[in-house]
Amino acid sequence: MSMKTSMKVTVKTKEGLVGISPLCNGAFVKIGTDMTWPGAGQRARELAWKLRYSPEAVNIKEMLVVASIIEAYLELTTCTQKKRDMVCGALKSVANAEPAERV
Repeated sequence: MSMKTSMKVTVKTKEGLVGISPLCNGAFVKIGTDMTWPGAGQRARELAWKLRYSPEAVNIKEMLVVASIIEAYLELTTCTQKKRDMVCGALKSVANAEPAERV
């Protein structure tokens, strides 16, 4: 039986250091010291596919990740442009980071 392990990595952006949290197989991105956002990576795409085509296989942890994605979307539609730009920039930096760019 193999287990996936999550590594915490840090990406340097103009907003500061951005770390990928090891929660839920790296499904979350920590920005600074006070914000954690659901990541915009492959895990989110896999969950979207699972919800559409195999909803009976979704477990409680995955439902909580999906709920956090919905809350993040709602926050992005109501926050200031400055915060939205900072969060989206950090999420893109983490999603696009090459392994060599990670500290």
